[in-house]
Amino acid sequence: MRLSKTIRDMFYLGLAQYSSVFFGFLTTIVLTRILTMDSYGKYNYIFSLLGFFVFLTLPGMTTPIMQAAANGYDKVLETGTKMRIKFSVLGSLCLLLFALFSYSKLKMDMFLLLIIAAVLFPFYICLSSYLYFLNGKRMFKIYFKYSFIEDIFIFAVMASIVAWTRSFWYAVIGILVSKITVDLFLYYRTLKLAKKNDRDYPDAKRLAGHYSVINFVGVAKEGYFEKILIGAYFSFAALAIYRIGEVIADQIKNLWIIIDNYIFPVVTKEEKSVARGKLPRRILTLLAIFIVLGMALIFCVQVLIPIFFTDKYVKSIPIAKLLIVSQIISVPGAAVILHCRAQKMVKEIYVIKSGQIVLYLILLLILIPKHGIMGIVWAIIISNFIYTLIALFLFFGKRVFTGAVLRKIGQAKVYIEGKLHGHKIYFIYDKKGWIIDYVSKELALNLDGGRVIGRFTLNNLEEGLSGKVVHFFDQFDCFNRGCGKISPDKNRFIGLWWHGLPNSDDPHIRMALDMIPLVSKKLTKIQVTNSIAKRTLLEHGVAEKKIICLPIGVNLSLFRPPLTESRRQAIRKSLGIPDNHYCIGLFQKDGVGWGEGLEPKHIKGPDIFLKVMEKLSQKFPIFALIPGPSRGFLKNGLKRIGVPCRCDGHLPLVSVALYYGACDLYIIPSRDEGGPAALLESMASGIPVVSTRVGMAADLLENGKNGFLVEVEDIDGLVDRVSELMKNRVLRSKFRESGFQTIKKYDWNIVAKQYQNFLYGPLLADLC
Repeated sequence: MRLSKTIRDMFYLGLAQYSSVFFGFLTTIVLTRILTMDSYGKYNYIFSLLGFFVFLTLPGMTTPIMQAAANGYDKVLETGTKMRIKFSVLGSLCLLLFALFSYSKLKMDMFLLLIIAAVLFPFYICLSSYLYFLNGKRMFKIYFKYSFIEDIFIFAVMASIVAWTRSFWYAVIGILVSKITVDLFLYYRTLKLAKKNDRDYPDAKRLAGHYSVINFVGVAKEGYFEKILIGAYFSFAALAIYRIGEVIADQIKNLWIIIDNYIFPVVTKEEKSVARGKLPRRILTLLAIFIVLGMALIFCVQVLIPIFFTDKYVKSIPIAKLLIVSQIISVPGAAVILHCRAQKMVKEIYVIKSGQIVLYLILLLILIPKHGIMGIVWAIIISNFIYTLIALFLFFGKRVFTGAVLRKIGQAKVYIEGKLHGHKIYFIYDKKGWIIDYVSKELALNLDGGRVIGRFTLNNLEEGLSGKVVHFFDQFDCFNRGCGKISPDKNRFIGLWWHGLPNSDDPHIRMALDMIPLVSKKLTKIQVTNSIAKRTLLEHGVAEKKIICLPIGVNLSLFRPPLTESRRQAIRKSLGIPDNHYCIGLFQKDGVGWGEGLEPKHIKGPDIFLKVMEKLSQKFPIFALIPGPSRGFLKNGLKRIGVPCRCDGHLPLVSVALYYGACDLYIIPSRDEGGPAALLESMASGIPVVSTRVGMAADLLENGKNGFLVEVEDIDGLVDRVSELMKNRVLRSKFRESGFQTIKKYDWNIVAKQYQNFLYGPLLADLC
């Protein structure tokens, strides 16, 4: 099913792009056969100026429009287009300056044409934003339809005018007016789709600014700068010859645009680590495709140019071949830039693009005086090659060539920071975004403001450390990967057993369970957060005096009940939750990996949740609120059983706190847990909880007093307890109040003192 959809999407994208290519190619054939080389050169000079000054129209807005559309922020089409039109006045002013320059040279035809172009410029450039919106929405069939209408209308007008007048002047006017007319019509058609959702994209203006600066840095590499240079420095006839070579090479660029348009929305939705992991394979696949197609095109150039553009353009053949090579060379670099754009990695784009353009300008200064137009071509090839090397080294070179050096630098950083800040306690975490990373950060902030705490990864742990307390906040770093770094002679090491039952089918957990007897001998203490985890360690031979049970906490200044019922209703309305529906929350990450999450994480029980929701939907109108990354399995399952849901992906904690305020109750269907943090956050937010007997829920919840507990995998038990809460408003109110009273003693300020008094304090004293 997914493969057929991919093929269909690529088909429509291909049709749309090659519709533009086909009519663009026809336009070139018509103009080269009817106009003189000088007139065709002037035509290209005008449109090169228009293309060059696009960087003054906030062109970077097109990327946020695609990102926003992909994530459901539809209002950005209208706001983004209006913003671009305002900025484009700067481009019009620059065109007026060129018009005055033409007037000073007594080129009256160019003067009048540039005046008209300056007036029409904002609308000519900016109204086509609707295509980027449709692309982000993955409405590729409509994208093709609108693109085809635009192309055929503009071509028909231009061909009629040129055949009648044989004048490049009227051809330019016809294209400008016809494009604005059709774009205005299609823009308003698309706007009707966008107005179904009135959400604006908060990052749009910031990202548009960054991407527009990047566009300015790279504008000379878009092909317009060299054409303006040729027209001004050499002749319009020379520009016509160069342009025909570029038209042939552009067939490779057009294929890239199709692939970019298809892959960009996909990479936008991927987690950063997943997208980075897929990047090498994507680069190799794309490079193979472009090498094959590029070589085929090079062999055909000798025949194509005389057939389509007449023998007067045979001088374009060597230019075309070299420009095709330059396009192939740039494919890996373009793939890296696509990845950076989709993942909002603005800094990396600046580095790659700025390096390319500086080198390109230097090469132009060196090569043009000696080699003329061919000097421009060679400057493009060399700069594209260096651009690709910079991009690849930025992403892969450090890992391949300097991994060991960077690791030593990281260890030196640990040592220096320890000396400067007097770190006595080291937290080892994995930076992957797991909840336990957040726990280590909150704990560090609440222990003496973080001044005595250093947070580092396992790789950066200094091997010569002495007189410190080292707390592993990743159980697999401790029991699976970090065993060799634990030396208890000079330091005190604390392990964390977050969760893991003897009957687990997870290979990582089973390996950690097998390592408990060996690793526990090296550890001074092993922290657990609940009694179930403690029982597991005892069953695996760990002495009880070595185990310390300390819970995780919750930020009560962030997670708290909505101030008023009207505020709660406002939150629900903003999230699209129907008034008559019970909103059930499940915020824990329950998909394998950091991608779409189509494979369920068995331990979190998403399959149990779906079965519970299916039975509940037969009794009550329900709505599932499931924010967080990698929820594909759950989203697809809810769609299959007909339960409406909302999933906005990864959210900042401030937004997560608001989402709790929209819930009527929270279900924890897990088979095993360390917390979960959502248990504490729900109770702090005044949300009744129904949970399986796992993790801290087994210790915090008193069945029937401040929540409901059922046995693991007891689907009917979960359904019965949730149904009871839905029917009983008084019981829900009781659980809200009693749950909030229970959780008060788990504020991070209080919990951090327990860690200090019962864990870190005694161990630091032992080291003195």
